[in-house]
Amino acid sequence: MHNLIQNVRTSYWRALAAQSLSKRIEATIAEAEAALDNARKVSEERVKDPAFSLRYQRNLLENLRLLESVQRELASARIELANLIGAEPGEQIQLIEPSNSTPTKLDMTLQRMEELALQNNADLRESFYNSRIAAADTRKALLRLLPGLTLDYGYKHDDDSYLINNLWQEAGIRISFNLFNLLSGPRQMQAAEMNEKVFEARRIALQMAVLSQVHLAKHLYDDAQRQYLRADAIFKVDDQLAELIQSQAQSQMASGLEHISSNVTSILSSVRRYQAMAKVQEAASRVQATLGLEPEIGSLDDTDLPTLQKSIEKTLKQWSQAERTPAPELPALLPSDPK
Repeated sequence: MHNLIQNVRTSYWRALAAQSLSKRIEATIAEAEAALDNARKVSEERVKDPAFSLRYQRNLLENLRLLESVQRELASARIELANLIGAEPGEQIQLIEPSNSTPTKLDMTLQRMEELALQNNADLRESFYNSRIAAADTRKALLRLLPGLTLDYGYKHDDDSYLINNLWQEAGIRISFNLFNLLSGPRQMQAAEMNEKVFEARRIALQMAVLSQVHLAKHLYDDAQRQYLRADAIFKVDDQLAELIQSQAQSQMASGLEHISSNVTSILSSVRRYQAMAKVQEAASRVQATLGLEPEIGSLDDTDLPTLQKSIEKTLKQWSQAERTPAPELPALLPSDPK
């Protein structure tokens, strides 16, 4: 479930980038190819310096290469999203960009994140039960060393006419002891205790791994947020610069190459902005998975779509909030110091 949520959120922003920029990329490619054809004709007619003409063509070809690489990268985004949500590969999915998509800072303290991870991590909870099972196996090994005790009681009857009493009761106690169990007892106890220590060591190692995952997830989210803010600032500057050069090109104050290059730079900045947002969503899903916050969904056959939407929306917001109902604890297994 965590992997599905993470993949859908990441693919959504990549597909949204393809939807928002596909027409602009196609128009810029067509404009660059037309400028390249004119540059080749000018070069053949030797109207200008050949070196200048070749450099001009080289810049146009480099811009075309960048645009085609972006177009190729974004072309698979819609197919991946359609595959994840169960739509047909050729179906046109109209995506709606959120009005406010700026990622917020993770306001949960690191200590609170560690507490939630230790309470909700499924692998760690499994290790608690394995430790309990190992402790029970140790007690079973000890009980197998005790002698067997059998209590017998019976109500007897005999129809022999020569007997004085035809009815009587019998009771007895039988004690048995297996010498092989006595000889192998110390080894059995040692093996059971070692097995218990192994599960305990695994649990401690898993606790440290969970804490490391919490620190890493928080670092990746904070870094992804900073990268998005930087990419967003660069996009705004490049977009304003592209609009300025476009107005200059209309007034014939800027060359066609400058206009195409500014468009390419603006497109690349926009793609990097969407990619940065996809990284933020991936990091957010990693935080959610590390803290063990999964949607509490029952049977999908009995759940309607609005209820499912509310459940997922509520859960996706929980990873950034410190308030959450704690999971039931295991008093016999949870250590006093989770570290």
